[in-house]
Amino acid sequence: MMGWLQDFLSSLLSGIWGYVVAGAGIVASALGLYLKGRSDAKRKALLDDYETASEIRDRVRKRKDDTVRKYDDAGWRE
Repeated sequence: MMGWLQDFLSSLLSGIWGYVVAGAGIVASALGLYLKGRSDAKRKALLDDYETASEIRDRVRKRKDDTVRKYDDAGWRE
């Protein structure tokens, strides 16, 4: 009973089986590239955040030094 259905499906898929595998390979490659791009973007954003934090820290240190100098010159230091 199932013999003719199995024969029909195997004959139908035998002609396009290579295309199905190639299509799956293309989809897998595209997904891999997409995920790689996301991880690269995430890493770049994290590095940019670190650089920004470093710049802010440097500005605060400089401002603090300028403030200390201002108060030192005005005689506030004991």
